[in-house]
Amino acid sequence: MTVALATPTYDGKLGVPYVLGLTSLVAHRRIAMPFFLGGCSNVALARNKCARWFLEQGYEHLVFIDADMGFSEADFDILMQGDEECVACEYRKKDQTRKVRVIYGLGFARIARSAFERLAGCERDDGNPLLYRFRMDGEEWVDYFPQGPTGDGVWRGEDHGFWLMAKLAGASVRVERRTALMHTGDAHFVYRAEDFPDELSPYGSDPDGPLGMLPDPVDMNT
Repeated sequence: MTVALATPTYDGKLGVPYVLGLTSLVAHRRIAMPFFLGGCSNVALARNKCARWFLEQGYEHLVFIDADMGFSEADFDILMQGDEECVACEYRKKDQTRKVRVIYGLGFARIARSAFERLAGCERDDGNPLLYRFRMDGEEWVDYFPQGPTGDGVWRGEDHGFWLMAKLAGASVRVERRTALMHTGDAHFVYRAEDFPDELSPYGSDPDGPLGMLPDPVDMNT
C-alpha cells in the first residue's frame, strides 16, 4: 500500500500533538514527505486541491490528517487496516459545553484512488455527472467535497458531502471507533468511544436524513 498524507492548514500553523504524531511516523515508518496546503480559507477547495495533487501522483491512498489533530502510530495503523475504499475515524468536536462525536469527518480519514475514480465516473439518473465540475487553473476539476444546504434544509459541510457522494457512488465505507484521537483548539478534546452515548449527535447518522444511507459505526473488535 502506498500512501500520500495531506494536511490543509489555512494559517500555516500545525498543532503540537499533530507534529508529535507526524514525527513518530516519519521516524519509524519512513513515510513520504506530507503535502501541506496553506493559504486557502475555503476548506472544501483546500481538500479538492489536496485530492488534485494526490491524483497526479502514483499513490494508492490519500490520508487526510488535519493540522489540529493529535494521533499516535497505533491510530495510524488502525486507519490503514481493512480493504475498504474509504475509512472515517471518529473524533470529538471542539465543544467545551457538550461531548459531541464527529462520525463522518475528514480530520483523520483514508480514501483510495479507486474511490475518487468511482466518484468522477458516477452519473445521475439523467446521465449527468453525480459531482459538479468547476474551472481551476485553466483546467476542469471535479468537486469531490460538495458543501451547502440540502433538500432537508440542513447545511452539510464538505466532509458530509464527500461521505454522502461516496456512498451514492457505491464506494465501500468504514467508520472506525477504535482510535483515540485528540482534537486541539482552546483545549484538548480527546476521543474515546466509551465516553460517548449511543444516541445520535448533531454530526451523527440520522436514519431519517441524508446520512441515513451511510453505515452505522462498527466495533471492529467484535
